[in-house]
Amino acid sequence: MVRFNGGNSTWISSVPFSINNVHALLNLGARKKEAIEDSINTEKNRGYHYKHLFSHNWNAMKGFHLLMRLGHALNAISQFSKRLKKYVKENGSSATLLFIKETLFSPWLNDSWYEAQHHQVPQLRFQME
Repeated sequence: MVRFNGGNSTWISSVPFSINNVHALLNLGARKKEAIEDSINTEKNRGYHYKHLFSHNWNAMKGFHLLMRLGHALNAISQFSKRLKKYVKENGSSATLLFIKETLFSPWLNDSWYEAQHHQVPQLRFQME
């Protein structure tokens, strides 16, 4: 197990950290986890009413779960499409494609930050809430 302290956050992983994989493990992995948790929170607390037990039959519950996920995905795609259409209308297709390219290919943190983190001693901190 490896621990990594990244400013205000700490990550624990079975994958060893290196300067080559720290971005993928910490930034992209944390963003995926956050997106999954936000998706579940949306289904529970933002109008989908997913807290209710809709059946005592296991297969029915699995089917309902899959339909809930599919419905949420279709709704999210619909909402994203509306925003994307508005963004393209306001900024033009060339600016939109440039924005997408820069978002995908530009690093969020510069090399000096990674180098400084690489030389720090990892710490594990617990926050009680």
